[in-house]
Amino acid sequence: MSVSKERKNLLVLVDEALFSFNKAWFDISTEEFSREEIMDLYNLILETGNFKKTIRTKSKKKAYYMKVGRKDA
Repeated sequence: MSVSKERKNLLVLVDEALFSFNKAWFDISTEEFSREEIMDLYNLILETGNFKKTIRTKSKKKAYYMKVGRKDA
């Protein structure tokens, strides 16, 4: 599976944001992104292996959330 330039850029932005703000974790939710976008980003993160990653659902809203964190955080 090849990684598009846009997805690589997005991953770099995620990495830089985590590094810049010195945050161990942040949530990406369906309130801001579509489920497909979250799954795409999740698969990209799995592919690169640079991040800790989890996906969980919130039963009340059936919203998808992805927690992303740096491995060295």
